[in-house]
Amino acid sequence: MQDNKLNRNFIRRAMRAQRRSLSASERAFSSFNLLSNLRTQIWYLRAQRISAYLCQDGEISLAPVITDCMDRSKNISLPRVHRSKPFMQFLDWKPGQPLTTNRYGILEPIGSRTCQLMAHSVILTPLVAFDSRGNRIGMGGGYYDRMLGKASGSTDRPLVIGVAYDFQQLDGLDSEAWDQPLDAIVTNKEVIPVSASVRTLTSHTYSD
Repeated sequence: MQDNKLNRNFIRRAMRAQRRSLSASERAFSSFNLLSNLRTQIWYLRAQRISAYLCQDGEISLAPVITDCMDRSKNISLPRVHRSKPFMQFLDWKPGQPLTTNRYGILEPIGSRTCQLMAHSVILTPLVAFDSRGNRIGMGGGYYDRMLGKASGSTDRPLVIGVAYDFQQLDGLDSEAWDQPLDAIVTNKEVIPVSASVRTLTSHTYSD
């Protein structure tokens, strides 16, 4: 357990440093490539409500994705963490609506327009590292794992899609009992289907 924790912390430091080292043009190019890959997926095109995030610490940006969702009349929500408790909820949001900075330095929505997890079609999750089996290492707070754990095993659970730069993929990450697996990962280079439901849908790709 301790060795796994130390290994995860090492991976976090290394991947965060590599993300932050990217130039502005590399970040922008990667973000638009990510959107291009998403737009080949029927589960993205059909989604009515998507949870996104506002990038920080070098994360791949979802700004082009959010704009595309607005153009397609999709509903967007963003995560908001509790001020003092390890709890996260989703709030409805549209570009231009007010934001505030939370205790981690992340922008999040203001207000009480909460949206239940099960109302989403797709949850786009940030991550620090991932593998081809759908294991994910986050920042260590466990917010997404706790939230997604509430719907573990449910056939109506939203698709959980990790988004990342391609270099964040590693071989065979060790998982913990509380880790919630990803249904797929979308990077600036490819779409990696993991769950059976996404594998079936991914066999039907589009380009628009």
